[in-house]
Amino acid sequence: MACTGVLMLCNPTPRLRTLRLHRSVLIACIGLFAQTLNWTGNMFAGSTIFAVIYSSVTIWAALLSRFLMQRILTVWQWLGIFTVFIGLAITGFEARNQGDRIFLGASMITVGAILHALSHSLSELISVRGPRVPPYVNSCAQGMVCLVLVSSWQCTYTASHWEKIAEPMEEAGTSWGYAFLLLGAVAVGNLVHAATFFYLLTSIGVVSTGVLKSLQ
Repeated sequence: MACTGVLMLCNPTPRLRTLRLHRSVLIACIGLFAQTLNWTGNMFAGSTIFAVIYSSVTIWAALLSRFLMQRILTVWQWLGIFTVFIGLAITGFEARNQGDRIFLGASMITVGAILHALSHSLSELISVRGPRVPPYVNSCAQGMVCLVLVSSWQCTYTASHWEKIAEPMEEAGTSWGYAFLLLGAVAVGNLVHAATFFYLLTSIGVVSTGVLKSLQ
């Protein structure tokens, strides 16, 4: 996400001081907290419950879009939303049945799904209403905030528990060169994903973008 800032070199961009980037910072914090709840809840409740509950993100996004931007969805949009929800729910039943702390995990995933939908809706809102923040600037600002927060975690907790990464790598026979190659490929994929995702948010809205995102 942070690397989408290079697009500022290719597009006319207002002075950054004139943009209300504090809103992007707040949205980034909401999104990071949401994903922390989602993946922690996944470990507690199991992948089946996670798939079913998390698939409701698009529904929450539709409701928030109506509440925040007074948008009325078409019948086809609602059909797409519920098709995605039902499809992901059915797929989830093939996954692991349950975790060891189901209720806590399910509660965390529910809150995480709502907050994740909220972060997407707010990202669209600040890019299309009022003092607008260009989508690539919004993506870059959010990415920089997440980079700082996650790097702080990596330098404190992860560094002190490095054996939990190094030992499984040795057992799997994974070299550091191959690991960095994979991380580089993920970074490139995330760059393309972030650039297109935030562009679509401002072009077709959070609901249609969420339906398309579910195709992944």
